[in-house]
Amino acid sequence: MKVYFATHATSKDNEAGIASGWKDVELSELGIQQAKELEERFKDIKIDLICCSDLKRAVDTVKIAFGDKYP
Repeated sequence: MKVYFATHATSKDNEAGIASGWKDVELSELGIQQAKELEERFKDIKIDLICCSDLKRAVDTVKIAFGDKYP
């Protein structure tokens, strides 16, 4: 078994230099582009499961990158 880790894409707070912690912030335009690029980086890797935080920036990163392909 292999485990891959990726952080959420850039959020609006990241760009503003704010440490968000548990604050639920959205991805920035850069973050949306990064999430799209994440799919390309993982396109040839068999993935059985994706787990992420319930915070919007993490969930949106996964949704943009992988859509509904994984549970």
